[in-house]
Amino acid sequence: MRGMQSDNEKLRVKSAFLLQSLLASHAEHRDTLVSMGMVQQLVSLLRCPPSPFHEHVLGALCW
Repeated sequence: MRGMQSDNEKLRVKSAFLLQSLLASHAEHRDTLVSMGMVQQLVSLLRCPPSPFHEHVLGALCW
C-alpha cells in the first residue's frame, strides 16, 4: 500500500500491478485484505488526479 502512496509514479504502477496480480493468483487472501481496510484505502487512491496506476487499482478492486 505504501508503494501506491508514493510520489514515484513508476513505484505506484508496479505496486498496484503487484497487488492486482497477487489477488488474481491467490484469491484466498482477499478476505484478509478486506478486513484490513484495503478496499477503503484503494478507493481513496482513486480520488487523486488520473494516473496510469488507476487501471491496476481498479483491477485489484474487481477481485
